[in-house]
Amino acid sequence: MAQYWHNNRYHLRQHKREAEYVFLLKFVEQYHPRDLDLLQELLKCDYLGSFPTGNLPDALERHNPSDNSDHLYNYLKDDEFICNYIPQLGQLSPRQRRRRVHLEWLKLDIEDGHYLPSALPTFFIYNADRNKLEEIWQLK
Repeated sequence: MAQYWHNNRYHLRQHKREAEYVFLLKFVEQYHPRDLDLLQELLKCDYLGSFPTGNLPDALERHNPSDNSDHLYNYLKDDEFICNYIPQLGQLSPRQRRRRVHLEWLKLDIEDGHYLPSALPTFFIYNADRNKLEEIWQLK
């Protein structure tokens, strides 16, 4: 990896944090293409856990349905769902919950790290300031 980084002169460039994920993805594409799908999902999980913006670098393929925002809001306004799965948000309004939760559909089983044939809804729950990940939870 260090040799790849040096050969591509990445150490000599200024770049945004998103670019580092793209560089890692290119490395995997070139040297470990069989693991590309799994590593892409792991990179997405890492990025969303590290940078709670809900945005991903364009190079990371998303599996979210076009109505992902509607899915999330439906989950967050369902008090029974919240009580059963995200009880720490139970006292908040759906709007307040929305500020604390990001929904991403991942083809990664977050419990065992295996690549999945179809994406599962994965909830990233952040603290009230939305600057730190508190929990990742997946609906199976």
